[in-house]
Amino acid sequence: MSDDASRNEPEAEPVDTAAGHATAADSAAPSATAPTTLADGEWHRVHPATPFLRGGIFFLAIIGFVIANLRERFISIFVGPGENTSGDPVDFILAEGLLGVAALVVFGVVLLIVGYSYLSWRMNSYRVTGDSVELRRGIVFRTHRQAKLDRIQGVEINRPFIPRLFGAAKLDVSVAGQDGKVSLEYLRSAEADSLRSDILTLASGRSLSGAADGAAAEGRGGLGQAVHARVEDLLSREADSGVADWRTAVRVPTGRVIGSTLVGWTTVFAILLVAAFIVIAIVGSSWALFSLIPAAIGFGSYYWGTITRSLKYSIAQTPSGVRVASGLLSTVSETVAPGRIHAVEVLQPLLWRPFGWWTVRVTKAGVSLEDQMKASVNVLPVGRLEDAEAVLLLLLREGHGRRAAGVLPELIADPAGQGLTMSPRRARWLSPFAWRRTGLAIADGAVVSRRGVMWRRLVIVPLVRVQSLQLTQGPVARLFRVAAATLHTVPGPVSATMPQIDVRTAEALLFTAIGRVVGQMRSDAGERWDAEGRGSA
Repeated sequence: MSDDASRNEPEAEPVDTAAGHATAADSAAPSATAPTTLADGEWHRVHPATPFLRGGIFFLAIIGFVIANLRERFISIFVGPGENTSGDPVDFILAEGLLGVAALVVFGVVLLIVGYSYLSWRMNSYRVTGDSVELRRGIVFRTHRQAKLDRIQGVEINRPFIPRLFGAAKLDVSVAGQDGKVSLEYLRSAEADSLRSDILTLASGRSLSGAADGAAAEGRGGLGQAVHARVEDLLSREADSGVADWRTAVRVPTGRVIGSTLVGWTTVFAILLVAAFIVIAIVGSSWALFSLIPAAIGFGSYYWGTITRSLKYSIAQTPSGVRVASGLLSTVSETVAPGRIHAVEVLQPLLWRPFGWWTVRVTKAGVSLEDQMKASVNVLPVGRLEDAEAVLLLLLREGHGRRAAGVLPELIADPAGQGLTMSPRRARWLSPFAWRRTGLAIADGAVVSRRGVMWRRLVIVPLVRVQSLQLTQGPVARLFRVAAATLHTVPGPVSATMPQIDVRTAEALLFTAIGRVVGQMRSDAGERWDAEGRGSA
């Protein structure tokens, strides 16, 4: 991916997708692309409401400032003038005869805002060719970003609540590299769905032969149809209506989402905090209870955000890859391209164990460190073990650990019986409880590791995604002839470290893994995962 702030090249006039497509074909457009798709090599503009949607907080701040300064005037309209209206800017303007000047100032400010918004929209355009996705924007400082199709890791569609009401969506194209993302904000919702499919089709190596979309149809059916579409979207069972065309492998009940959020260490901390404040109020002053108000707002925001983000969850296999969607008000829908998972972890927190709940999270390239820590990396927010197994079977390809995913319950319950090399008995002095449940194996083109007793976890790392391998042995571990084996992939939430492995076994596994990594890389299908039209579904 590249950023270019000063490219002096002839720029074609962008096509306004609201008015239709241009008839002149761009030289970069692939010949196989259908003329009705947005991936036609032409420059297109984003949603006309983009300046407002991106600067919504700024406009709300202006409105709040006006209301705060004219509150006395607004009150007098309904209840009559107050006793003290001195300092009212409206009274001052009227008394000094500056009404015309004030009107010109307001008109000038409005004109400036409208003009700037129009220019920012005109200068914000994108195009999709047979090789890349490009975005250029900026009025004073121009930027030109490019994402190569053969480096795409996934495509995500975000629909924040306010843009969702306008039928708009933000499309993020993730490529390899930290913060390697091209964001098209905002597009019409149907256009975003269609463009995502086209980008992933081109990235797979297939052509768009005869592909057509009705992306613009949604916005041309009148106000009534637009309102009906928004209501259906908000009331739909799926967070992403596109998943409805495919069989959802896993569903998460609302009660389970709420329960898993409440059964956590955050709730334990909240209970202890409330108990501490109650004791302080009893012993000291009752005013201490008012200090709970900010804490209650903080905890409430956390619970609300976590629950609404995980509701209406769905995951399905589509021809473009695995699609994961969730969200009640603001929705996130991501399509992960085949073979783009660098590591996957099945985890059971301690407090979830009585309920039999598990979560699945992944490490992907092209996601910033900040985003890696968000809930978007949890491809399964909460589910039973059979749900986790179904998710893994969708995410992992043959030769990337898929066979291990098919025996997930057995690997969790009896790792030694599934062929994993376990920690030696002498490791019990370093890990008294977990040594019986710590082991690893190389199978089906992946490294599989199992560890943990109270916090049980299973990690699968496809060998083709391993960047380096490391053995670590401290002075204490050297006494017991054990070592820790670590697989390095791209930065992410999944830690592929296997502690307390017999040192000779770890060395043998290390050299075996190195040989197989080289073999996997040579036999890998490459970045175009479906160049021969085999189909990714």
